Amino acid sequence: NDKGIFYKYPIKIIQKPCDFFYGFLLDGNHRFLHESGIILRNSGKSHTMMGSGNDLGIIPKICDALFQKQSSENQEVSYKVELSYLEIYAESVRDLLSKNKNLRVRQHPEFGPYVEGLSRILIDNNKIARKFINQGNEERVTAATLMNARSSRSHAILTLYFTQLIYNDISGKPNEVLSKIHLVDLAGS
Repeated sequence: NDKGIFYKYPIKIIQKPCDFFYGFLLDGNHRFLHESGIILRNSGKSHTMMGSGNDLGIIPKICDALFQKQSSENQEVSYKVELSYLEIYAESVRDLLSKNKNLRVRQHPEFGPYVEGLSRILIDNNKIARKFINQGNEERVTAATLMNARSSRSHAILTLYFTQLIYNDISGKPNEVLSKIHLVDLAGS
């Protein structure tokens, strides 16, 4: 390599902007070589999940698609969407949408694990969903690195609770379908 640094894995240089190299190592991780010779690591998980600016990540895209699909559905189906957002940091569970800290994970005999005291907020459009997601992101534990001024230090789980009432013409009774979508942003590289 150009800096006299030896790598444990073979590296393919993709570009050489300004004062650092960007490479993809065959071990599956991204590495950036700073001009000081320090190898910086960044796998881009938070960016993939949330995106930035007009470059939407997985979570905003799922919310967009969910509300867009429901607005195009027929009148035989009604729905509601709820959202919760939690953080796991230093073996503590914290609600990112309220001031609840040190929440406890419990086991329900029928529905499985849940977080006691976690808030669930009813959302009726994507604009409100993004508002609460951004609010939760601001509450996350972050630290500055050479690569990123707000690098996440915690695991975060955003859960969308999707309930549909499907009206059955034959029986005259509605059927309720419950779905949970867990979207996870892991800390570290």
